[in-house]
Amino acid sequence: MEHGWKQSINNVKGKSGKGRNKLRRYCTYQQILCVEKYCLLIMPPNQRSALSKFRCGVAHIRIETGRYKNLKENGRVCPFCNCIEDEVHVLLYCNLNADVKHSLLLSCLLFSPMCQ
Repeated sequence: MEHGWKQSINNVKGKSGKGRNKLRRYCTYQQILCVEKYCLLIMPPNQRSALSKFRCGVAHIRIETGRYKNLKENGRVCPFCNCIEDEVHVLLYCNLNADVKHSLLLSCLLFSPMCQ
């Protein structure tokens, strides 16, 4: 099971063969197959949902929403910075919500792939 899981998250193409793999970011964070600590925490459902969406590469950002508008990847830009709006941009580089970014990043680091 482990081998098939690793192979599927590291594929460049998606399951349909069209477009990129939706799990392109997940393989950056997830190193072993296990339940992540953040999944076991008691937190409001909207926070758990947002964190899960970012980790799975399905957050409501232009890199994802642009595919439904048939935009090329380089056209899926952040409305605030004019850079490609992907998970890395939103979490690390975008100045929008910079005031809350520090605490979010700290939380992610604390509960990142540390499976027990």
